[in-house]
Amino acid sequence: MLLNIKLRQQADEALELQRRFQELVADIATDFIGVGSVTIDAGINRALQLTGEFFGVDQSDILTFYRTEEGLVARVTHEWCREGQPSSAALIHQFPIDDMPVFRQKMLVEKSILHVPGVDHLPFEAVNERALLQRHGIKSSLSVPIYTDKIVYGAIGFEARRQEVFWSGSQIHGLKVIAQVLATAFASIEVEKALMDAKANLELRVRQRTAELTEQVTAKEKALADLSELQNTLMEVSRAAGMAEVATGVLHNVGNVLNSVNVSCDLLMEKLQGSRLMNVARVAGLLEANRERLAEFITTDERGRNLPGYLSSLAATLEEERRFLQHETGALSGRIGHIKEIVAMQQNYGRVPGVLESILPKTLMEEALKLNAGVFSRHDIRVDRQYQNLPPIVTDRHRVLQILLNLIHNAKYACCETDRSPRVVVLRTLVNVEGSLCLQVEDNGIGIPRENITRIFQHGFTTRRDGHGFGLHIGALTARDLGGSLMVHSDGPGHGAVFTLELPFTRDT
Repeated sequence: MLLNIKLRQQADEALELQRRFQELVADIATDFIGVGSVTIDAGINRALQLTGEFFGVDQSDILTFYRTEEGLVARVTHEWCREGQPSSAALIHQFPIDDMPVFRQKMLVEKSILHVPGVDHLPFEAVNERALLQRHGIKSSLSVPIYTDKIVYGAIGFEARRQEVFWSGSQIHGLKVIAQVLATAFASIEVEKALMDAKANLELRVRQRTAELTEQVTAKEKALADLSELQNTLMEVSRAAGMAEVATGVLHNVGNVLNSVNVSCDLLMEKLQGSRLMNVARVAGLLEANRERLAEFITTDERGRNLPGYLSSLAATLEEERRFLQHETGALSGRIGHIKEIVAMQQNYGRVPGVLESILPKTLMEEALKLNAGVFSRHDIRVDRQYQNLPPIVTDRHRVLQILLNLIHNAKYACCETDRSPRVVVLRTLVNVEGSLCLQVEDNGIGIPRENITRIFQHGFTTRRDGHGFGLHIGALTARDLGGSLMVHSDGPGHGAVFTLELPFTRDT
């Protein structure tokens, strides 16, 4: 009996530790939602401190991989050190990756973790790795690669000097999630830089072409061809940026569902800890102790006479507990299914565009809305659906979604820039007098000044401090490629805006 209680306590402690670590992972992931090049360092430093303190190590750091004239090197770019411990950035700073064959194989080739609970656990060929750890008094270390499908950015490292540390499989899995969050943030920043470089490059090319056009008219055709090529490239970069933003939204939505999962786990743990199931063992022990005189015990002993009633009460209690546990496990299964739906939707958005398919207009609106749903709930924005019963449209689903995502995203920003309550975004489907489909996104936000109405679709025009001026310009070009158009109407500042995407119901394949 004492052994069972001890095992139960150990299991409860393990579950509690796992729950705390899941909350830590969700907390760190939230820091990287919408992160930019200005704020990413603060998020990384906080993540290193929280994980380092949680595991009780002496330091945690980020190794970033760089290509130099001497070859590929690993450089310490961020670190957290426990008080009184030396800095890796000062002691090591950087080292050639090719000199560390086991580390190189794990990080760059296998893209897997390098777990060293003790220096003696290193393989024989890890001569340089062993020497590096011993030289700096490191007893245990863990390296987790930070990578996407094509790029390995670096690794998260944890080092312990005072005592050996062993990381469990579930903890390593959580650290892999954090590494993927960092990889997504790094990729998003690269996309941001690519957008700015593309914008600067495009502006430079336009100025050069304009100067050339003043000298010869024949250069016009070549300039237009170059501009068309750049716009196609910009469309792909813009779509990649949209995918990165959707992925960030997915992380937030998954984090919200994980909070509900944690609540259900807490309820299950609380119910199990207070369960009367152990009383069954006590009753069995009582019956076993009186096996030889069972009839006499049940009829004459006060405890025996009370036993049938007690068993009836215990059975009812256990049945109630069973129904509760069944309900909570069902809820857990539903929330996990919700996470799968969120991820599947992001994967569906990431498919290659260019295929025409038949789809209902309201389905297009709902898919675009679901990819922004978390943002609307966080900012207390109400969505009003006004869908007419319309036939399917044959179009490039993913390019239409790209336009609608940008329009809905802009509507959110417009609502957040005003103190008006309630904040409302209207999604509308209808047919105009020419027989074309109209997909409308209307907001009651800050509105658009009259002088900006004619400029809003121009390349590089934006009124937001952190805007690039790509979204609406690319949206207008994409709408034209789809055989339609993108239009806007606003009664001025403070009166909101209505964006209308007009599309034909059918297209030639």
